[in-house]
Amino acid sequence: MIKPAQLSIHGVSRTFTGTRGQRTQALLPVDFEVRENDFVTILGPSGCGKSTLLRIVAGLDFPTTGEVLLDGQPIEGPGADRGVVFQSYTLFPWLTIAQNIRFGLRERGTSEAEQKERSEFFIAKVGLRGFEHHYPKQLSGGMQQRTAIARALANDPKMLLLDEPFGALDNQTRVLMQELLLGIWESAQKTVLFVTHDIDEA
Repeated sequence: MIKPAQLSIHGVSRTFTGTRGQRTQALLPVDFEVRENDFVTILGPSGCGKSTLLRIVAGLDFPTTGEVLLDGQPIEGPGADRGVVFQSYTLFPWLTIAQNIRFGLRERGTSEAEQKERSEFFIAKVGLRGFEHHYPKQLSGGMQQRTAIARALANDPKMLLLDEPFGALDNQTRVLMQELLLGIWESAQKTVLFVTHDIDEA
């Protein structure tokens, strides 16, 4: 039996209008569906609209045409059902690693005990045990990105959206992070939408 689509993208395009009225088409109309627990890679050169599409799915931008449905409901903004990891290390520099991972849980009103339990679980999962009380500036790029992935997963999203998350890492660290991500995907059973311009990585 074929599973129904978890994410449906129908005729989605994005055009930006400049200050002088000039129009730039960042994303041509696109249609595809993603089923639950799928790992889908969006591959293409820089400037082809990959990140624009991911931002639309994340609810951080809106399509000029078409619609995006998650479990049959239109996406109208950001939500805890989608965890996002960007290429840049988007951690809060004034928070420790544990506090960064617990941030979303705290905002949702999760109990202190559950925050602690979930953050400790994902800190161990991404191999950062012993660094809980460090600040982002004290960590390498790979460790910061592991923290970002742990923060996204701690909220228990239905879908993980990754926008060239390993693009700024050296080759050795990138391979380790790819293996980590695949291991998490297999164990956590999350739907993953992964953007990259690297053919080998795809």
